[in-house]
Amino acid sequence: MDWGWDNVRAVFGLALIVGIAFGLSENRSLFPWRIVLGAIALQFAFALLLFGVPPVRDVLFSANVIHIAPWSVAEGMVAGAGQALLPGGRLVLYGPFKEGGQHTGEGNV
Repeated sequence: MDWGWDNVRAVFGLALIVGIAFGLSENRSLFPWRIVLGAIALQFAFALLLFGVPPVRDVLFSANVIHIAPWSVAEGMVAGAGQALLPGGRLVLYGPFKEGGQHTGEGNV
């Protein structure tokens, strides 16, 4: 996972939001630091899982583009999934897709 200005901006934004919440709290001595820091830790853990573990990252990004990819890319992804999945594994796709040459939904048309 590359570290760049987008990450710095995200961490700064997170600190700013927590700072605003602390600043606007009615009783700062009772501010729920344990809950806030626990929630932030969970966000970082999910981010590391989704973007730091290559197989999870590949599925996440592949699933997010398959419905707008050229047909040859979709065929390649299905073929690659057939080789990568364990027996009984599932490949889940979402669309909009075309049925009978007509789009089934308005998104990304």
